[in-house]
Amino acid sequence: YDAKILALWANAGPVLITRDKPIRSLDDMKGLKVRVTSAQDVPFIEALGASAVSQPVTVINQNLTNGTIDAIAIDPSAIGSFKLWEPANYITVGMPGSGSAFFLLMNNETWNALSSQEQGWVNEASGEWLSLRGGTVYKAAAQKGLALAASKGVEMFTLPDSEIKRFNDAMKPAMDAFLASTISGNMTGADIVRVMQGKGS
Repeated sequence: YDAKILALWANAGPVLITRDKPIRSLDDMKGLKVRVTSAQDVPFIEALGASAVSQPVTVINQNLTNGTIDAIAIDPSAIGSFKLWEPANYITVGMPGSGSAFFLLMNNETWNALSSQEQGWVNEASGEWLSLRGGTVYKAAAQKGLALAASKGVEMFTLPDSEIKRFNDAMKPAMDAFLASTISGNMTGADIVRVMQGKGS
C-alpha cells in the first residue's frame, strides 16, 4: 500500500448467537448454518462441523429470526447496533476466533503535500493513542452488548477451558493452512500473525 497509517485497532473476538439451540460444546456446532463476518472465517467454522454462510450484517437479525441461518458468529458490540437480542435466545462466549481489524490511512501524496505544521496536527490527532482508543471503545461496546442481551433475557453461556481446547484442536488444521499460506508477495499468514503480535515487521 502507498499510505501513511494513522491508526490500527480491532474489535472483540466473536460470540455465537443462536435462537433454537444453545451451543455448550463442540458437538453442538455440527450441521449448523453459521453466519460469518468474512471469507477468512469460513475454513475455521467449517472445521467445527458447521456450514459457513456469508451475508450482510444488515440482514442477520431477520435471517436468524426466520431460520435462514442457525447462528451468528460476531463481535458482541453488534448486539446493540443491530438489535441481535431480539431473535436470540442463547449467546455462547469464549469461542476461539479473532476480531476484525480496522485501519485509518492517509494517501501518501496527500500527506506529502501538507505543510510541516499540518503534518504535526495530523500526527497529534492520530497514532498510538487513537489506535488504543479505538480498541477501548470497541471493548466497552462489546461488554455493553453482552449486558444488554442478558438484560433482555438471553441465556448466556461461557465455554469451559476443556471445550475451548476442543474448539482450538478442531481448528488447528485450518490455522496451520493459514499460517503457511501466501498473503501478498512473500508475506505469509505466519508473518501477519507475527506482526499483529508485535514480534516483527
